Amino acid sequence: MLKFFDCTQTAFIPYITAGDPDLATTAEALRLLDTIGADVIEVGLPFSDPYADGPVIQASAARALSAGVTTDAVMAMLKEVTPELSCPVVIFSYFNPIERRGAGSFTAAAREAGVRGK
Repeated sequence: MLKFFDCTQTAFIPYITAGDPDLATTAEALRLLDTIGADVIEVGLPFSDPYADGPVIQASAARALSAGVTTDAVMAMLKEVTPELSCPVVIFSYFNPIERRGAGSFTAAAREAGVRGK
């Protein structure tokens, strides 16, 4: 017998590129998204070659990188903000930054920052 996915429930899962326009604004946006009922918030790590993404995410990543945003800075911001949130935060990233840092090290840093998924 076939089982069908129950489409009667929906989830609000907003995406935001970390550091666009700056990390302080990102932190405030995370708080606001949580307050208005986000079920999960997807935080994008800015990457220099986001060719698989559309022009909006490409542009936001370029702005964040131009502002000097790094993975370490994003993790530090998340570490301060995630304890205040009622919804989980997950990371949206290309594999290159994870591989560069080392998967174990990246995962440990994300866990310490309060990230609940990658």
